[in-house]
Amino acid sequence: MKKMSFGERIRITKRGFGILRKYCPGLSEQKALYEFIHSLQPFITIWFSARIVDELTNHCRKDYIASYVICVITINFICTVFQNVLLHICNEKESQMWIWFEKVFSDKQMSLDYDDLEDVSIQKQRQEVEENLFMFGNGLAQLVWGTSVMVKVFINIFVALLMSGTLFISKTGEKIVDHPIWIVAILGCITLCGFSNYKATRKENSLFMKWCDNSLWFNRTFMFFGHELYTNLERAKDVRIYRQDTLAIKKIEELEAWGKAEKKNSFHMAFFPSVAGFIVGLGNCACYLFVAIKAFLGAYGVGSVVQYVSVLTRLGDGIRDLMFMVSDNELYCAHLKKMYDYLDIPNHMYQGSLTVEKREDNEYYI
Repeated sequence: MKKMSFGERIRITKRGFGILRKYCPGLSEQKALYEFIHSLQPFITIWFSARIVDELTNHCRKDYIASYVICVITINFICTVFQNVLLHICNEKESQMWIWFEKVFSDKQMSLDYDDLEDVSIQKQRQEVEENLFMFGNGLAQLVWGTSVMVKVFINIFVALLMSGTLFISKTGEKIVDHPIWIVAILGCITLCGFSNYKATRKENSLFMKWCDNSLWFNRTFMFFGHELYTNLERAKDVRIYRQDTLAIKKIEELEAWGKAEKKNSFHMAFFPSVAGFIVGLGNCACYLFVAIKAFLGAYGVGSVVQYVSVLTRLGDGIRDLMFMVSDNELYCAHLKKMYDYLDIPNHMYQGSLTVEKREDNEYYI
């Protein structure tokens, strides 16, 4: 997979959102709003839960506890209602988006010159783009699904940093534990976990793109030699006269050999993320240990432990999702670029190849 510059990826992504706004109006915006509420809600619950635990373990003021409980229940109820409404709207629009994606290609077909419509290379180019989009969701569909990831990344990183800031400000009285170097160490540990996840995802994506290209060949070959050739009665005579069944058997054997070879790629696609997951687990253990040591030395109460452990986990998720988003964006930008190459085919119909022009009033001008 050829590496793209970030500037080119931004331009491709921006154009993709423009296509979505034209053919699927409101879908990406409503998915972004849904994910904003969905990602922010856990942080609200974490903050109120930490305050309730602090009250129960320290002051135990009933009026404060009651107000915290009422607030968290009310806010969660409102968020849940909005999420359910937006989820139903997004699901409805997402189920319709495949039809609108078809219109993208039909509009292009209507704008092409007749010579280009009969051009085999152009139609093959369209077929490859359509198969990647409708079989695997590569391109525009990934952009729709990636909208939620973008919002989730922003909320998880920004809010988690705000809520974990006091972790490093709180003092234990021990110079070693209170040293600013731990800020760099903890954040570096979380970033390393995200980077390992990014490298694993990028490796997985490169294998997935290779698998997609091979799967297109597999699908076409199987549909003809494994299905069309045997189920279409009009081909029965040709199959018997020219012994096309022997050719079909050879092709089926090639498909079986390809399936066995692909098992190795499937193993690698699972292996790299699992190694990254193990590194992430070690990073989480280091964060938990740091929070527990500061709490043991009296820097903060039990409620703050609940808050810091939760938000550091969310911060790690945000950085990992950021790395995934960067890697995934490169993947679907590659497919979007192929689609743009097809959509940008010039229309030669009105470029001087026609000697007679038909006007809207049915008058002809030569």
